[in-house]
Amino acid sequence: MSEVGASRATLDRMGLDLSAAERRVMRDGGLVLFGDRLIRNARPPIDEKTLAEIAARCSGPLPEGLVALWRVTFGGTLDYDLDADFGGVIASISFRELFFPGSNHYRDLFGWIDHEAELAEDAAREKRKRWSGKLDALPFGGFEYCSRMYVRVAPGPKHGEAVAWEEGLPPAWRLRLNRDAIATIGPDVNALFQALAFDDDPRAPRGKYPSGVQLVECIEGLGDAGLRAKLLEHVGSTVLDWRAALSSGTIARDARLVRLAFLEVAKTDDLASLERLHASGCDLRAQVTGGGSVIDLALMSDSKACVRWLLERGVPVVDSLGNAVDHASVELVTELLRRGAKATSTAAVTAAANGHLDAALLILAALDAAGRKEVVERAQRQATNSDESAVSVEQKKLISDVTSAQYRDRARQLRELSKAAARKRSS
Repeated sequence: MSEVGASRATLDRMGLDLSAAERRVMRDGGLVLFGDRLIRNARPPIDEKTLAEIAARCSGPLPEGLVALWRVTFGGTLDYDLDADFGGVIASISFRELFFPGSNHYRDLFGWIDHEAELAEDAAREKRKRWSGKLDALPFGGFEYCSRMYVRVAPGPKHGEAVAWEEGLPPAWRLRLNRDAIATIGPDVNALFQALAFDDDPRAPRGKYPSGVQLVECIEGLGDAGLRAKLLEHVGSTVLDWRAALSSGTIARDARLVRLAFLEVAKTDDLASLERLHASGCDLRAQVTGGGSVIDLALMSDSKACVRWLLERGVPVVDSLGNAVDHASVELVTELLRRGAKATSTAAVTAAANGHLDAALLILAALDAAGRKEVVERAQRQATNSDESAVSVEQKKLISDVTSAQYRDRARQLRELSKAAARKRSS
């Protein structure tokens, strides 16, 4: 399995022994264990008739791992974190639901199977081929319409592989997956479950949307105190503790822990930890998330101490300018351009929209004619949108944390940038 999906340190400390009585208590509380991971809202196991009905829709046999999962629970909820390499872009995966017939989610299991059948038939028609009527990949989990997990069911060497599909986000979502893409998670469903972990400890949750809080609440609702303690300890064993790995000097061996560490220090401007990570052998150029390295994240978070330290060590900044524009100063943009950062029309327009007109003009000066033309058009369009938003706020048609005056000031700066770009085009 790819090092992107799993943490070796986590896999080494797995293992939970449960008695039959404890498993019954868990089942009564909606909890089951599969692949050494906990599943909430567990449902009864699959029946043979439904299993045969699903198998009849596939071009090959159902993989053993998926059948084993369904014999434990045919549907449920997962609370863990997971990421993968989507063709050169590392991104998180929203693997939250195990599909089952009759669910109240976006589509149920047979709804997703029908959806895949329609796509496969359309693809065959475009290629002027006849579709076999059987699926080569079976969807069995995901999240609403934006994330799906499949197993390959077509006969061959890849049979049984777990594959994730994620919908890309709009380009405005920087350092995220911005295109629809797929990633192989592991050779089978068991490997997929072993890759599930917690980026932070849900027993002491932090941030706005921590993973695993509902799982902890479910465990704490069980009547058996000894079982509660055992399960909570197990939850702790699936936490990716990069701080412990940093203290032990082993962090550089685990790419997933390195990414989590860089993500945290970049967001919090934790220069001391960044220096220790570097001293431990962690690559400052390594991708952290969404194609960006630690300096990209630090620029987005306005972590000045970390940015300065990284620049002094000559980390590449060719694609970093667009991540600096939320907090762009003239001095920072000047230095990034001097160090080889690529100027883009998006960066120029975003800088102006965020109130950094002087920095936007510096970026504009580094653009070619085609880039300046894009600035004229995009800045004018965004200025119009900002003026319309200002009116909507005043008429109470739009609830926003941006005031109407701020929207109008944004429109003004965007028009100034557009005028400057038009002048450069005509000169």
